[in-house]
Amino acid sequence: MPTEVVPPMYNMLLEEIKWAIEEKEPYSFSHYLILSKTYAEVASKLDQEESRPKKKNKAAKDSNTFYFHPEDE
Repeated sequence: MPTEVVPPMYNMLLEEIKWAIEEKEPYSFSHYLILSKTYAEVASKLDQEESRPKKKNKAAKDSNTFYFHPEDE
């Protein structure tokens, strides 16, 4: 999907869920699931192959998950 249309589509989904609940449709919404791409930064293997002393890497200690698109966060 183009990134420009994703946030409005999320809003439309929430509005349709609210409408279905108000109209007492035969659905029972308790959760909704949104799949999105994520990534985590890892230490480079090239540094490990060289024989030079290893440097301390702060990024390796932080196992943060990052999203490809800000609207997924």
